[in-house]
Amino acid sequence: GGGLAWVEDETRVVVRVGQETRTLEAGGDRFVRAELSPSGRHVVVTGLTRGVTVHRLADGARFDLGPAGHAHFDPDGRVLVFDRATDDGHTLVTADVFVAELGPSVVVRPLAVSERLESHPTISRVAGDGTATVALVRDGAIVLARVSL
Repeated sequence: GGGLAWVEDETRVVVRVGQETRTLEAGGDRFVRAELSPSGRHVVVTGLTRGVTVHRLADGARFDLGPAGHAHFDPDGRVLVFDRATDDGHTLVTADVFVAELGPSVVVRPLAVSERLESHPTISRVAGDGTATVALVRDGAIVLARVSL
């Protein structure tokens, strides 16, 4: 860890890890949020066009997760939780929570998908048995759920 990522002029993300600084260009998108993983290995960026994208810093690989938001890493930077929502122009119609496991590839799977509106997830450290606690907003109330990853 020991780094920082931030959006500059909506057109690029600046990433600083230790003494090294690098820039990720928007490529036609407009960036609105960036977060460096606690491990310093990934940056998650939210753009207005692409949605949520994970950048692996070691090799520059980019994984587009599509229209999504509220992305947060677990404390070890091994997984990312985020939500996908749709609206009718006035109110939310659907909102579901997903998890992305950040290995050699990025594997995305649903974590909380139902008729209820579920959004704004955060996740605890993943335990040795592969479980974690997820906090999310479900129909306006904050709930905690123990999940197996």
